[in-house]
Amino acid sequence: MTVPYAILSVDADFNAGGNVPFDSAFGGLLAIVRRNGVPVGSMLFHGHPPTTLNGLLNQVDYRPDDPPAAVATPVRITVAVCTKDRPELLARCLASVRTALSEAGPEVVGDLVVVDNASSDQRTRSVAIDAGAICVRADVPGLDIARNAAVAAATGEVVAFIDDDVVVDGSWARTLARAFASRPDAMAVTGQVRALRLDTLAQVEFERTGGFSLGWSPITFALGASPGVPFGRSVGVGCNMAFRRDLFRHIGPFDDALDTGRPMPGGGDLDILVRTMLVGAVVYEPSALVFHDHRTDFKALRYQYYTWGKGYAVLLAKWYQTAPEWRAEVRAAARLRVRGYLRDLVRNRRSLGGHRRVDAALMMLGFATGATGSYGRSQRRMAKRKAAVLAAPPKES
Repeated sequence: MTVPYAILSVDADFNAGGNVPFDSAFGGLLAIVRRNGVPVGSMLFHGHPPTTLNGLLNQVDYRPDDPPAAVATPVRITVAVCTKDRPELLARCLASVRTALSEAGPEVVGDLVVVDNASSDQRTRSVAIDAGAICVRADVPGLDIARNAAVAAATGEVVAFIDDDVVVDGSWARTLARAFASRPDAMAVTGQVRALRLDTLAQVEFERTGGFSLGWSPITFALGASPGVPFGRSVGVGCNMAFRRDLFRHIGPFDDALDTGRPMPGGGDLDILVRTMLVGAVVYEPSALVFHDHRTDFKALRYQYYTWGKGYAVLLAKWYQTAPEWRAEVRAAARLRVRGYLRDLVRNRRSLGGHRRVDAALMMLGFATGATGSYGRSQRRMAKRKAAVLAAPPKES
């Protein structure tokens, strides 16, 4: 496989003429297709793509319907970014959000909240202030502690969470606003995630297997209406998820025993989305697009797969322990997930978009590790972190 791959954005109707601007030095192409500026489809081409735009457009995977329509009444959105010691990534992320808020025009009244999750210096705060964001400090390390601080600081009717390693599409903010306005029953909206760059073999491999994307078909996840809800389906990821702010008054905060960093770097987004589905719908809106900076090497990618398995198992273990009424559904979800790992282990599914055997093995190992008391250990670990911060002498300003 030759890398890097090119990424091309095509804003054209389906009768577009002309040739695809593709340099043969690239190993492939990720094409993002838009209609009136809004993403409506994509395709990852390995090797040379079709030479004409018409040929390319005919092969793209499109959403089956139109994106949500423009809103008449502005939607107030607080965009929240939780970060620690990554000022360069944060600056890039915030610049893209400011562009998206500007391009949303009168449809969105937006503001920015950056939660500095115990950074070691003042660079994070400086970047946030320079971008016009409110900067909140959370001294206890933990992503879900930071997310709770963001909710507390938010003023919008919608709180949209993104990670500092994403760049949001220019149409992202207005698409979120339109999704919430068109779906009053939606308590949360998750969005599409595609690769920001495909410079390495690891990045291409991750995107080939689907990465963080759920495809281009809009999906509504709700109890009694969607198979596998609330535990057995992927409904979105934490780098692109938004909630009605009032929701947190009903379901409570993020569980700060999850997403604590090593050795428990996951699960918080899954848990909050499960809890959301218990009170209302989660809508996957594929045109709400962000671009994620995937792991650049296989060592980091392998660890990510391990944490996927571990985070999911910890989620199931938590619910099995704390909600006996859901134990049958938790067991069914666990069986389904293990069968999926085994299928990838015993069959070469790469041509079908499946994972490599080693990745399936790592996810299964993570799942086994997470199912054996990790949640309880993480709760105790976070209690010690909080106690240590409370006991520490105040820092000089």
